[in-house]
Amino acid sequence: LATFVAQPEPCSHLIELVSSLLFRVIDSVKVDIGLPAAIFRTAWTQMHRRRGCSQEVLSRIRVPASVCTLVNLQQLFKVLDVLSSFRLRETQARLGKLSQEISKGGNKPKVLQRRAALEKSLTYDLVSCSTVRACTGRVRASLVSFASAIVHWCAMEEHQLLLMAGEGKADGGGPDSTIGDKKKGKPNLEMMAQALMPPRNLPDFISDERLLLTVISCLMAVKKPLHAAVFCQYFDPPLSKFARSCLGNDALQKYDVGLYRYFFETPILEYLIRLHDGAGDEQRRDAALSAMRNPLINLHNQTPDRLTHAFNVKVQFMEKFAELILHEYDPG
Repeated sequence: LATFVAQPEPCSHLIELVSSLLFRVIDSVKVDIGLPAAIFRTAWTQMHRRRGCSQEVLSRIRVPASVCTLVNLQQLFKVLDVLSSFRLRETQARLGKLSQEISKGGNKPKVLQRRAALEKSLTYDLVSCSTVRACTGRVRASLVSFASAIVHWCAMEEHQLLLMAGEGKADGGGPDSTIGDKKKGKPNLEMMAQALMPPRNLPDFISDERLLLTVISCLMAVKKPLHAAVFCQYFDPPLSKFARSCLGNDALQKYDVGLYRYFFETPILEYLIRLHDGAGDEQRRDAALSAMRNPLINLHNQTPDRLTHAFNVKVQFMEKFAELILHEYDPG
């Protein structure tokens, strides 16, 4: 423990230690601790951060027998929750100071690069908090952290584009460019970034399927099965059967038809049509039929067109989801 505390970032190294203990204990405790704790792994708490100790060193640390109980396991998760929250606040404070420096004119490339690195750290710290909070049963706090990670990822992408524009890597970014302030002879970085703006990418952590399972579990816990079903499409291949199990057989569910446009997997839409038709809910049945008729999800359409549409829908839903969760559970 003293070795970990003596490290430059003691909080991160303590998180690494506790995560390693948890991962080994979960494997040895033969009890049903349920989803998502059952799919916990250390990578979620150490995303992108340097390891303080090798796996060999961590594996030599003895796990006390008293830890190997469900109650003590839950206590370890709570300790990890506190440590992760503390590290998150540290990262937020460092980013806040740097933002103040930038607002005062410290707009040099090195400073902007430091901001980009801190924003990446903040994004991953939020994902870590989301995972740990889900494992401790704080599902709403978990969803808020996950939504915040999406928001910060989007902000990070925009700042990186501004950084590229500032370094003159953008085409047409010179003083003679038509994009910019002709009077001052300087490029307008925001306009350049907008001109360069590619289709927004999905955050890299979205590709982690076990993390998506955690998010889906939390959404089911707060009774948002339609949102959970949409996320089932993010898997490769999509989990259409799992989506149908999320939706259930309750034909009286008053689903938000505005979300039907985010479905691009026809088996899910077909299920919704049958569900609403059986209940005599013509409005929702027709909404599902309308989404089903979208030519971009037609299986006879060219594959590149369908893939592009699916990607765009995923990005749009991700942003809509983050906005909804933060508005509903974190209005401040």
